[in-house]
Amino acid sequence: MPATRRAAKAEEQLHATVARAARRADPALPGDLVATLKTPEGKRYSELERTRRHRQE
Repeated sequence: MPATRRAAKAEEQLHATVARAARRADPALPGDLVATLKTPEGKRYSELERTRRHRQE
């Protein structure tokens, strides 16, 4: 298997593992996390980016 294919498979497995853990911790958590990636209408940054920028200050 080529290295890029192995890396893609490892990434898929990691994503699945984290997604399962998030759902087990709180069934609403995956949706809440995805919501932080969206940029609200009229805003310049997503909630995640706003939080990241605030923590750097």
